[in-house]
Amino acid sequence: KKLAFYRIFTKSLEKNLPRIPIKANTVTAIMLILSVLMPIFIFSYPLNIALLSIILMLDFLDGAAARQQKSEQRQGYLIDTTSDKISDFLCVIGLIALPIGKVFLRLVIINSFLQFYALKTNKHHILAIRFFLLVYLIARYSVIN
Repeated sequence: KKLAFYRIFTKSLEKNLPRIPIKANTVTAIMLILSVLMPIFIFSYPLNIALLSIILMLDFLDGAAARQQKSEQRQGYLIDTTSDKISDFLCVIGLIALPIGKVFLRLVIINSFLQFYALKTNKHHILAIRFFLLVYLIARYSVIN
């Protein structure tokens, strides 16, 4: 089976990870709680960059924890992908007053449709919206400083 570049990269990271002591769904819940803070801190540089980086790390760790603990199940996949879409929305909604916010919101909507396609085909297709948002925030921070 051919793996996407990011999966090759994450698999190599996972090999070197220490045992994650909490359940994958707990990591997902923490990620969602932190995502609720993103609209509040979206214009607070560099706090927004740090917060989004932590959210992205937790998103990686929830899958890693599930694989480490051999608890990968369809229900967990549904919880994870749905939580990711909620997190995507929460992370971009604070930008809605800006033109770029409207672009990100459209990407969130497209991503939601991709999730339905992924569920139907068992192929995980997503747009890395929060990663793109992180790149945008870093670029914007670089310009204002």
